[in-house]
Amino acid sequence: MISSEIETPRGPAGLRITEPAGPPVSLLVLGHGAGGGVDAPDLTAVHDAAVAAGVRVALVTQPYRVAGRRAPAPAGQLDEAWTAVVQAISANHTGANHTGANKADANRAGANHAGANKAGANQTGSNQAGANHAGVNKAGANQTGTNQAGAKQAGMDRIAANEAGAHEGVPRLPLIVGGRSSGARVACRTATTLGAAGVLCLAFPLHPPGKPEKSRAGELPVGVPTLVLNGDRDPFGVPLATADVEVVVRAGATHDLRKDVNTTAELAVGWLRRHGWAH
Repeated sequence: MISSEIETPRGPAGLRITEPAGPPVSLLVLGHGAGGGVDAPDLTAVHDAAVAAGVRVALVTQPYRVAGRRAPAPAGQLDEAWTAVVQAISANHTGANHTGANKADANRAGANHAGANKAGANQTGSNQAGANHAGVNKAGANQTGTNQAGAKQAGMDRIAANEAGAHEGVPRLPLIVGGRSSGARVACRTATTLGAAGVLCLAFPLHPPGKPEKSRAGELPVGVPTLVLNGDRDPFGVPLATADVEVVVRAGATHDLRKDVNTTAELAVGWLRRHGWAH
């Protein structure tokens, strides 16, 4: 897993990217609920099951949470930050395994720099006395550390920015966006703009508790395959299925979807698999 931050118009957002064991089949980007984080049980279960099924998974933490605030930003700001992050990480996402490639690049760069500095230190040492030897070796070691750190940072930057580089010609991955609760709403509102192939919603909050007249059904995508997984005891309600929106109701589950969370993850991956987005 690679963890980093990405600048957005609303401040830095958190990002975790996990690669599957082999070449990825798709890219799944997930966002968190209003007051929670990306470590929520349902997000964790879906993350783990999707990675095991050959999906590259990115978990996005909104800027307000990175800044330490629990109260969510306005919807427009959430959408703006989310769009910036997803565009940054999906621009050149291909079927190549970025983590492995970039680790190799960083390690090779670090090894080459270390070798060059060692040679330089030895040559200088052969021409200088003991005290100078120590100074040169120390300088060489410091330079090696600096170069290795630079190489590592360069590798992480390439992952975060998804520069295709050596992977030119490899097909771009299908993009699936989603999240839980507020994160699901953000994914739905931005799916068309981002060109998403599908949307995965965990506990889509159809309306505020006790206020069914304030329906958010209009936020659900039209023309984009969407899966909604909601509990039948969710006080935020359960949306109705449409031609594009498949709704699976989890018996006995509330808004947190903690009950039998592994089955919820299996249902999500099964949907990905039916669309060819997972093994």
